[in-house]
Amino acid sequence: MSTTGVHPSAIIDVDAVVPEGVHISPFAVIQAGVTIGARTSIGVGVVLHPGTTLGEECEIQDYAVIGKSAKTTHIATLGAQSGESRTEIARGVTVGTQAIVYRGCKIGERGFIGDQASIRENCIIGAESVIGRGAMLEFSVRIGERVLVFSRSYLCEGTTVESEVFIGACISSAAGKVISYRRPAIETEINGPTIQRGARVGTGAVLHPGVSIGAEGVVALGATVFEDVAAGTVVMGHPARAIARVPESEHLPE
Repeated sequence: MSTTGVHPSAIIDVDAVVPEGVHISPFAVIQAGVTIGARTSIGVGVVLHPGTTLGEECEIQDYAVIGKSAKTTHIATLGAQSGESRTEIARGVTVGTQAIVYRGCKIGERGFIGDQASIRENCIIGAESVIGRGAMLEFSVRIGERVLVFSRSYLCEGTTVESEVFIGACISSAAGKVISYRRPAIETEINGPTIQRGARVGTGAVLHPGVSIGAEGVVALGATVFEDVAAGTVVMGHPARAIARVPESEHLPE
């Protein structure tokens, strides 16, 4: 291991791979089995857990945690999930201050994870997608390329978001139809929403389990979606109802 720009207070395991030109700030902890790409910057107090790979030119800001293993309790409804042992952060990714990226996640090139965001295990986030400040992704969420997820939004387990989707601030979603403290003992299907290419979901909307938002569909701010939204349709209200078609001039290029 040969490095430049490493603060003497940083803790770097002898089995970590840290090339020349990497900047590592005070009190960072780089554990065994970590690989860091060239020209990457590691902030103050960052923790990189075993099995983490960072691509070149990444920026991991102060006190972020990457590769964390999930832990559960005896009363958890679903609990920690097994899966991939490696966490892969591609070239040019920024992970904000105090963000947590759990073990088994994959983040594509030039992705952006905002401050205090929480990305649970086995999530996949496509290239150039943005996850806003304080947003929460439960386990096994799949997000395509060039997606915008704004601050404080909550995407439940198993949610699928295709490419070039807009998700406003503070939206909520659900995957299970059983509401109970005893849910571990009650069988229920876990079925997160699907948001297809080019769809837009407004601030404060609520998506119920298993609903599909069709390509180029629009969910108005604050709407509550119980049923599928047809492609190219605008819905609003409680429950959401179709009110208009999205003009073709607003559709994405094919």
